[in-house]
Amino acid sequence: MQIQQADLTHILQPEIPHITMPFVDDVPVKGPPTRYETKDGFETVPQNPQIRRFVWEHLNNINRILQRIKHAGGTFSAKKSHFCTPTAVVVGHQCTYEGRLPDTARVQKIVDWPSCTSVTEVRGFLGTLGTIRIFIKNFAAISRPLVNLTKKGVEFEFGDEEEAAMKELKTLAENSPAIRVL
Repeated sequence: MQIQQADLTHILQPEIPHITMPFVDDVPVKGPPTRYETKDGFETVPQNPQIRRFVWEHLNNINRILQRIKHAGGTFSAKKSHFCTPTAVVVGHQCTYEGRLPDTARVQKIVDWPSCTSVTEVRGFLGTLGTIRIFIKNFAAISRPLVNLTKKGVEFEFGDEEEAAMKELKTLAENSPAIRVL
């Protein structure tokens, strides 16, 4: 996996981070930063007024990424490929034109998580929550009581402090704001 990640990163280096950020075997391609909206609709390509400019730019970016991987001898799975979608879930994040949000299925899984009865369950909860931690301000401080339970030599005792931390993390995950490009 590390070799594949390093190879993809090397092949796509000129496109990182502006067009893509490969992760293991996922190569998401960002759309243009604007839709080129005008008062009459959308800006189009001069050579073909039926094609919107932002679509043309996105397709050119996709083509460039695919050509770089093809030139390096890479292969693709057509079944797993999705092109020009308005939203995509990438590593637990729902990516849209407006910004990045935690995946709703993952958030629901966190919200529905019962009180932990073992260290394994605490690790599972923190691991699931860890994929969306960037959306939770002061995640490390809030999760400290739960993290302390996972330390070696600490007796497992899920008390009020741990329950409060878990409840707060669930609330913050459920109400997290989108991360938007400024």
